[in-house]
Amino acid sequence: MLRNMELIRRLLIAVEALPYPNEYISFKWADQDAQKVRYHVNLLHEGGLIQAYANPLSCFDEWSQVRLTWEGHELLALLRDEPVWQQAQAAVQERSGGDNLVLLKNYLLQHYS
Repeated sequence: MLRNMELIRRLLIAVEALPYPNEYISFKWADQDAQKVRYHVNLLHEGGLIQAYANPLSCFDEWSQVRLTWEGHELLALLRDEPVWQQAQAAVQERSGGDNLVLLKNYLLQHYS
């Protein structure tokens, strides 16, 4: 499955809006496949951007104790501005031919400095 930076940004924004502590949160959007969302929640967790624990007793995509990590907050602060985000994505796509979080972050850091 390909990584989708737009979905990653969307998930980070959604996680920030959650109360903490929280119990059994589902991320469901009509325009997103549940398997794709699950994959990206796992990527964010593995990448240290969020904390999220899957509910092992559920057949639904439920997560508990979901929150941003320090690094997740830092990245979201860079990704928040929609026009800047679009510019960054276009620049990185042109430069690398794909989605690259390191290049995106570097572009955004340069933009804000």
